[in-house]
Amino acid sequence: MGGGAAGRQGVVAAAGSRRERHEQAQAVSALQKNEWKKADVVFVSDGQWPAPSALVAMVAQAKAGGTRLHGVQIGNRGRTGLHAVCAPVHEFTEWAALANWR
Repeated sequence: MGGGAAGRQGVVAAAGSRRERHEQAQAVSALQKNEWKKADVVFVSDGQWPAPSALVAMVAQAKAGGTRLHGVQIGNRGRTGLHAVCAPVHEFTEWAALANWR
């Protein structure tokens, strides 16, 4: 994810509740500004949310403008709303295994 110019800095949005979906929309809306058009966006979620069609449409427009959207999914939920808006989606199913705690 970008360092350098302000347009290359990351935006982080959480996915889930109504408030969080509003925050997602605000983050994606910011991507219409010139300084954010080529930003990297990271969504972090437990995967328990559907991707609202309005958000999917906004994301498609942002991607067409050069924005990259990455997803981090905590838990094993299969394909979720996160997959509808992000590519790639990195899935973490077992934190203990990741940290070599076993």
